[in-house]
Amino acid sequence: QGDLYAVLRKFGHALIPRKSLTLLQQWDLWGPLILVTTLAILLQSNSTKTSSGIHFAEVFTLMLIGSIIVTINSQLLGGKISFFQSVCVLGYCLLPLLISAFISYFLFYLPFKAILHIIRFLIVMSAFIWTMYASIRFLGQTQQLNRRMLVLYPIFLFYFLVSWLIILRTHSK
Repeated sequence: QGDLYAVLRKFGHALIPRKSLTLLQQWDLWGPLILVTTLAILLQSNSTKTSSGIHFAEVFTLMLIGSIIVTINSQLLGGKISFFQSVCVLGYCLLPLLISAFISYFLFYLPFKAILHIIRFLIVMSAFIWTMYASIRFLGQTQQLNRRMLVLYPIFLFYFLVSWLIILRTHSK
């Protein structure tokens, strides 16, 4: 029960970022694993039977390699954060994008398909902005002010790529 409560509390920190360092100090990889696995399953659900395993592996590998690259970049620029703390924060901050992926997926069960593309785009981009805001709140404070943009740019690219995958892969069959 303690681990589940800690994961749920960190989900709350990702949705409503605070100045608290709880997400950094008490890191875990359970929440990011749950979020990445759920996102990979959701994004591969529109694939054909023969390619669904490949799409799942692509998403999972992208998340793994992307978070490793962003973390190594942060450390090379003198960040005061451990490898697993950074992976934890990057994973938990995916929550708004996962919520937007669910919303985008279920929007296609509604009529008026033409306008839904615009609505879906706006929802995913709003989640992207919120995800960036949350990650900046947590990871921005671990860097020196003059190097902050060098650390945030790869994070921007990472989350933008995830957002783009959500836009491309959450469509009607």
